Amino acid sequence: MTVSLNSGKRSSWPVAASIMICLAMVTLSGCGSGDPVGTVHGTVTFKGQPLTEGILYVYNKETAEAGEGKITDGKFKLLSELRTGTYVAYVTAIPPPPPNPDNPPANMWGKFPKDLPAKYQREDKSDLRIDVKEGVNDVKLTISSK
Repeated sequence: MTVSLNSGKRSSWPVAASIMICLAMVTLSGCGSGDPVGTVHGTVTFKGQPLTEGILYVYNKETAEAGEGKITDGKFKLLSELRTGTYVAYVTAIPPPPPNPDNPPANMWGKFPKDLPAKYQREDKSDLRIDVKEGVNDVKLTISSK
C-alpha cells in the first residue's frame, strides 16, 4: 500500500524554497556595496629616514571611521579597507610589553624616535593627511622635525 502525503497534488515547497533562496541572494548581494573603499599602504619618513617602527593611525572626522597599521622599517599597510575620503594620520610608539619587575627592558619604547614632534602623535594636532581613493592607495608620509 502506498500513501501519498500530498493527495496527488504537486508540492509547492521546492518552488517556495527556490524563491526564498533567490530573494536572500539578491538581498545579500547588496550588502557592503555602498560606499567605495580603498586599501592603504606606503612609507613613513622622519628627518629623511624611514621611521624604524611604530603604529600609524588614521581617522576620518566626517565619518568617524578609523584604521591602523604597524610601521616596520618605514613601511606600513593598514589592516582594513577604508571608505574613500580624507583621513588625519598620526603615529605612536608600539606599546611596551607589560612590565616584568624581575627583568625590566632597557628601552621601554623600542626604536621609536624620542624627538618625533608631539603633534604627529595626536589625532587632534597632526597635519598629516591621507586621501583614500577607491582601489589601492600607495601613500608617502613625511614627518618634519618641527
